[in-house]
Amino acid sequence: MKNRKMKMLVAFTLCLSGCTAMSQDQGAKLSIALMSVTPDTLSVYDGEDVYHSTLNKDGKFLFNLKAGKGGREISVTMARPERARLAVYITDKSKLEIVTDMTDTASFSGVGASEARLFNQNYWYCLKAWRAITVKDKTPDDLYNTFYAMFSEPLRVLEANKNKVSAAFYTEHYNFLFYQQMGYLLDVPFWYQRETGAKLSESVPEKYWTLIDKLQLNGDVVNSDFYRSTMTVSLPFYLENEYKFKSGHPDDSTFSEHELFNYTYRRLEALTGGATRNYVLKARLEGRISQVKDPAILKPLLDEYEKKYATPDNIENVKSLKEQYAKALQMMPGKEPAHFVVKDRSGKEVALKDFSGKVLYIDFWASWCSPCRAEMKSAAPKLQSMFKDSKELVFLYINLDKAQATAEKAIAEDNIKGVHLFGGDFNSSNPVAQAFNISGIPHYVIIGKDGKIFDVDAPRPSDEKTPERLREALNAE
Repeated sequence: MKNRKMKMLVAFTLCLSGCTAMSQDQGAKLSIALMSVTPDTLSVYDGEDVYHSTLNKDGKFLFNLKAGKGGREISVTMARPERARLAVYITDKSKLEIVTDMTDTASFSGVGASEARLFNQNYWYCLKAWRAITVKDKTPDDLYNTFYAMFSEPLRVLEANKNKVSAAFYTEHYNFLFYQQMGYLLDVPFWYQRETGAKLSESVPEKYWTLIDKLQLNGDVVNSDFYRSTMTVSLPFYLENEYKFKSGHPDDSTFSEHELFNYTYRRLEALTGGATRNYVLKARLEGRISQVKDPAILKPLLDEYEKKYATPDNIENVKSLKEQYAKALQMMPGKEPAHFVVKDRSGKEVALKDFSGKVLYIDFWASWCSPCRAEMKSAAPKLQSMFKDSKELVFLYINLDKAQATAEKAIAEDNIKGVHLFGGDFNSSNPVAQAFNISGIPHYVIIGKDGKIFDVDAPRPSDEKTPERLREALNAE
């Protein structure tokens, strides 16, 4: 499950990577009036653009956003008097008047109000439902039904308002809700095992094995990040479980990653078709390239993929795999990692060489990645306590959210201890992801005292092998 990149419920496309002057007059316009709170400044995070506004003489915060980005979610935040965030759906044509207390109380009027209002309603419904979930004293069927209901009500609301919103918003929001729902349902055994410690055989709900019938497997790839996440993360996890149950010994811990990979790859190849197949197989190969200690063992399968699927419309995927493979060969133990620079919580630039002489256990994560946060919240504190007296080991967290504010919220909620750095949006062009050929998170890397790679695919904090690997790195000459 190393590549489980499932996007968490409150994942919205936010980014903190620049500041843009408010001189544009062709994009969305926002007028925001606040109830009960009076911050010095409001900020809007819109992809790579950040806007700031102070209170005008009419008691409102005004924003003119850059055009050309289409329908999307933006984040309105304030730092004082207390950190808060409001997620808003806009298009370039939106002209919104918003009155809010920066919680679930918000009214919308103007152009685009119907979409923004429905989005806000569903956002808060899902968020509250998520916060209310407990696994204690529940069965796997209970958890399945809870996840199902968490998205079913927003889907019902969306359908009931279909004629009041644009077709583009309906499609986009439906894909988000439905494939989030499917991702969570496919991952019920993971969540149940994580929270209860139950065996896999005790963690599968009754309706689990029929979920595959609900997925779109043979068409073009839906233009939705959440569809792709479900197809490349949660579905392979489901197929791994399928393989374990077919063996007759689902609780056997001796299944190798290699045999699970081979089974899921062949099953995906047989189940899917068209652009979907091209995409999911490429994603599986990318993930495996980043995991194996010796990437050369994948060369025959990479050659097979090229031979079968190097069609004109898929040639870029083939090219990408070749590049990933070449990079992986350069990231064997003993190699120096590619140089990259990230920022700490204060905005200061930091490079790996700044930790020279220390062993680094690097955790690449994002707030929307459920397994990432589960590891950091439950397993990481135990692992850190084992090495609390070691001055030569640094637990380094490199966040891959689009917005630092989103990451900071997760750090506070989960009380994550360690050194925190921010690497920017997790995508194929991110220099942090490129440096270690990371195609999925959570991902862990151990860097030795000499600044060279010790383990480019280290075990996660909950793995019983992790303490020994860290001791080996600490004792290495």
